Amino acid sequence: MQPGARILDLGCGSGRDSKYYLSKGYDVVSVDGAIEICHLAEQYIGKSVHNIKFENLDYSNEFDAIWASASLLHVNPKQMPIVLDSIKRALKNDGILYASWKYGRNEKIVDGKYYLYLDESAIADLFNSASIEIEYIWVTEDKLFREEKWLNIIGKKRGYQIK
Repeated sequence: MQPGARILDLGCGSGRDSKYYLSKGYDVVSVDGAIEICHLAEQYIGKSVHNIKFENLDYSNEFDAIWASASLLHVNPKQMPIVLDSIKRALKNDGILYASWKYGRNEKIVDGKYYLYLDESAIADLFNSASIEIEYIWVTEDKLFREEKWLNIIGKKRGYQIK
């Protein structure tokens, strides 16, 4: 993507990734579902962060890319089709989605926080049902040396041409 492309940092947390993309010249919209985190991220990146829950995402054809690093793993599988539909709607035609989940096939609650673990088959089912084309899927080791792996995916909202 060229500088100036519009990126939605979905579940921006501390704002680390938003700050990086801003430094590279991208037009970044940062959102997080926790108001306290929004305030911290605003201080870090120097611009407003929108307090929006994933299921309330209401953008239409606005983003060249959506970055959802370790954020959608907090979405219950029953809500995931709604969230993925909102993500697809927010992307421009041929827009790119990056997302990551803890690797596996289960659900956990740790310190009161929900986590969804997905494998290649489960994510393929979710993306296919949302009509988001899968470009790449890969598994990585945890960078914080925890005994976990991560499922990473790049999806694309295909533009449709009328003939």
